[in-house]
Amino acid sequence: MTLDLIERYYRPIAFILIAIFIAQVAYLISFHSQAYDEPTHTVAGILYWKSGQFSGGMANPPLLQLCFGLPYWLGLADYDLIGDSPPYAGRIVNLLFGLLLCIICFLFSRRLGGKVSATITLALMVSCPTLLAHSSITTTDVGAAVFILLWLFVHDNLKDTYSWGSTALSGVLLGVALTTKFTVLSFAPIAAFLFALSVNRKADLKGQKWLLLLLFFITVWLGFITPYLGRGCLSQKDLPIHPYIKLVSPLLPTQAVVGLTEKLSQRSGGDSLFYFLGHYSPNGFWYYYPLIFLLKARLGTLLILSLVLYSAHKIWPDLDTNTLSIVWLPAGLIFVAFLLNRAQ
Repeated sequence: MTLDLIERYYRPIAFILIAIFIAQVAYLISFHSQAYDEPTHTVAGILYWKSGQFSGGMANPPLLQLCFGLPYWLGLADYDLIGDSPPYAGRIVNLLFGLLLCIICFLFSRRLGGKVSATITLALMVSCPTLLAHSSITTTDVGAAVFILLWLFVHDNLKDTYSWGSTALSGVLLGVALTTKFTVLSFAPIAAFLFALSVNRKADLKGQKWLLLLLFFITVWLGFITPYLGRGCLSQKDLPIHPYIKLVSPLLPTQAVVGLTEKLSQRSGGDSLFYFLGHYSPNGFWYYYPLIFLLKARLGTLLILSLVLYSAHKIWPDLDTNTLSIVWLPAGLIFVAFLLNRAQ
């Protein structure tokens, strides 16, 4: 009976849950003091718009910083770097990213499991402490999650119908996702594998498969460099370039080369390629990350997820292995990487 009511009224329930999310994040926006990295993202975004120069914030790609700085460039708000007042306008932009993340999860879950699944997913999202906290401050984590999940959602919708146009769309979306955080580059091989898997399964493509893969990589590159276009350019001459990207550095904007070199050169007890190589923290404990995950995810959420997994074969009897790989592969690989590398 309860499930029937949820399925019947899932739309108004979804609107209520979204309103609850907005109300919670709006309160947190006014409540939180300024986080240490908020000034960096905000000022970098404002500087990008006003001067076109990448003289700050190059440790991150420009897309989200451009979004955070847009309200100030348009004159909708002011930001005093010297004062203690948080960047409220940038926080509102991040609230919108958090809202978009909830909506994408809702639509993705509805496509996979129906209306009841979508409603439960949205209820978990709007009560997640981590999402609420990150959506209320001007940082890049939520925006990165939005574009990663958007690519997964679009890919899942297109995986059986990939053509020239849909391949270009998928590639551009992935390229744009890579301009949110440099650590998102660790997702690129997973996305490329999922795309290649889908294309390889289409027998009707025949000799076009390699051309589609080439188009995919070209559009990923175009999507990645677009936010850098028309902005101040640094010279790569005599620039220290990390060996991992030396071969492809001529194809990348210099600002991206600087940022990637900085990220790839971060080391503590060994190389750290976005947490995947070496020990990111040599003094950490292997069980720190899963323990913190359990504490932050909350026991109730984990119990619900366990029930969902137990009944998945009943809810999604026709769920294919490609969809399963889309849902579990990225999260599983990153979780294992953080576990092995003692990420704190």
